[in-house]
Formats: sequence, C-alpha cells, structure tokens
Amino acid sequence: MGRMVAHAMGVVLVVAASILSAQAPTPTPPDMGTPRFMAELLYTACMSSEPTKDLTSRQLICSVMRGACGDEPTSAGCQKSMNEFAVVKRSADPSFVLFTAASIDNVEVLEAMIAKGGNPNVSIQGLGGWTPVTMAAAQGASSAVSALLRHGADPNRPNDLGRTALMFAANYGQTEIIRLLVKAGANVRARPNSEPRFSALLAAASNGHVDAVRVLLELGADINDSDDDGQTALMLASAKGHSSVVRELVTRGVDVNTTGRGGINAIAVAVVEGQAEVVDLLLDDRVKLNVRAGQFGNTPLALAISLGRTQIAQKLLAAGADPNLSASRGLTPLMIATMRSNLELVQTLIDKGADINARNVDGATAIQLAAQQTDKRIVEKLRQAGAREE
Repeated sequence: MGRMVAHAMGVVLVVAASILSAQAPTPTPPDMGTPRFMAELLYTACMSSEPTKDLTSRQLICSVMRGACGDEPTSAGCQKSMNEFAVVKRSADPSFVLFTAASIDNVEVLEAMIAKGGNPNVSIQGLGGWTPVTMAAAQGASSAVSALLRHGADPNRPNDLGRTALMFAANYGQTEIIRLLVKAGANVRARPNSEPRFSALLAAASNGHVDAVRVLLELGADINDSDDDGQTALMLASAKGHSSVVRELVTRGVDVNTTGRGGINAIAVAVVEGQAEVVDLLLDDRVKLNVRAGQFGNTPLALAISLGRTQIAQKLLAAGADPNLSASRGLTPLMIATMRSNLELVQTLIDKGADINARNVDGATAIQLAAQQTDKRIVEKLRQAGAREE
C-alpha cells in the first residue's frame, strides 16, 4: 500500500508541478478533465484515505479504483472501469477536480482550479451538500482548508445533514483546522439537524480528542453544552472512558451534576459503563452521589452493585455514598448485594453502617432474601451482624 500511495502521490505532484512550474515562462495547465489526469488524481485520493473516516471521495469511486486499478492507475483496465462507471465523464467538471484536490491537501492543483474559475463553495449534485472545505476538514487537509478559506470558502455552510467543516475537524481532532475555521468565523456552538446532534465540542469529547476539546473551549464553546437528550461533553467522555477529556473538563469547572434524560448524570454513566478511572476523577466535593435516577430510581451505588462493579461500589462508599438509600420497591444496596450473592460487598456495606433489618415494599429483609436464594454464606454473615430472621 505504501508503494502504491507513494507512486500515485509522485504522479500527482508531477502533474501539479506542470501547472505552476517556473521552468517555463508561461506554463500551460494540462487538461484536468482528461482520463489520464483524473485516474492519477483520484487514485491518490483513494489510496491515501484512511478507511475509518467517512470520506466522500472514497465513497464515490474508491471501490472502483481499488478493485480495478490496483497499483496501475493508468492501465487500460482501470480506464475501462472508470468509463463504465462514468467517472471520467463526471470528473470533466472542474468542480470535481477541486473536491479531489482538497481531499488530498494538494494546494497546487486546488489553487490552479480556483484560478481557472473554480468555486470554493461549490457543492456537486449527489454529494449530500458537501463543499471542498468540508471535505478538506474531514480529511485533515489543513493547507487546503487554509487556501479555501483564503479564497472565500464559507466555514459555516453545512452539508445536507447540517454538519459543518468545524464539526468534522472536531470529530477527528484536527486542532489546527479548528483554529483556522473559527478564525474565519465558524460558529463554535452550531449543531447539526440530524442525529447525533453533536456540536463540535460534543464530537471532540465523544471521540477522546482532549486537545480539540481544549482548543474549542478556549475559542468559546460552552463547557456544559448538551444534545437533545441532555448528554453533555462530560457524559459522552465518561461513557467511553476518555479520562484525559474528563480531567480537562473537571479542571475547567464543568458542572459534574448536570443530568440528561431520566435524570442520569456523568458519574452514573461512568458506573454503568464500568469506567473506574473516570469515577475516580468525578469523585470530588461537588459531585452528588445520593441522587436517584432512571426508571427504577437507582443511585450510582445501586447501579454499581446491580452490575457487579464491586471496585466502583467500594469507591462510592468510601466517598460518602449512602448505604441505606433505597431504589424502587424499597431495595437497599444491602438487599441488592445479597441478591447478587456478592459477599464482599455485603461485608463492606455492613461495615459502612447498612441497616441489616430494613424491609422492602414486600416486607422482606436482606437475610430473608439470602435465605430464598439459599446463600448460606450471606445468611451466616448477616446473622453474625445481628440480622433478625423473623
């Protein structure tokens, strides 16, 4: 793959050099719509694309290029396939060349196309409203972004899903491009009109790009911004275990108690996802541990015990979680630990002052629940702690 990309990049640079070279006093640009030129340029765009990115250029023709062209972009078979898929006909449009040059950060070709009348804000039919600057931002093509903005590209023009170049730059952690776009007037708080409705900050946080999060906050992003479900940057980072992002947000004073749909806060999200390191970061004097949330009124402690997160449950108890705050139907943390047959947590809860004789809405105590499950170890542990069996 490296040899193929190097070969293709070399070919494109030679073509670009022929456009702007100082060797001839009046250089004549080649016909950029010719099959040979487009095969080389598009091949480079495909072979240098990262397959994990949602890149329009790759969606358009890369399956053709990779399947038919291999490492011979000018071969007869490659040309035949491109003709069959009408790629060459479509690529005769200078706008298509402009898109491709932007996607591979080829500023020489991009500048040449704009000099020939190319529109930096063009959107080709069938590309979902993408513009060259949006594509360049998604690809991490900072030089192309800079050139397009210099020639009047609109940094706030969304694609058909409402996503802007800034959102793509944030999604992929492109801090240099973020700065370029915001300097040119990009709206740092804009949100798309389709799911997920993540602002640039939410996109960066969800993907663990701490440098992008830092830059966006410096440039005016709302640290407590949320999507339609109330998910904040802190919740998204907590769910995925992006500790560096969580640390950055906490250090900058994010509201650790903001709740989303169902009353779930960041620490509850971290508990559910088993993110012990994130729980540690959130356990400061601001966090509210004893808050019921969700359909069953579970506290973070109840969630941790229910999900078998013993280490996290112990951290919560050490930080002051109430061992007697019940969830729905009067289930206390001790009852939940009993039903989970978690002897270690049963002992910890007893040590932390759990009411061993508390009753749920059905009138049952922890020792009765243990007896129903025939867990003799826990029955004996509760009996030694003074539990009544009647």
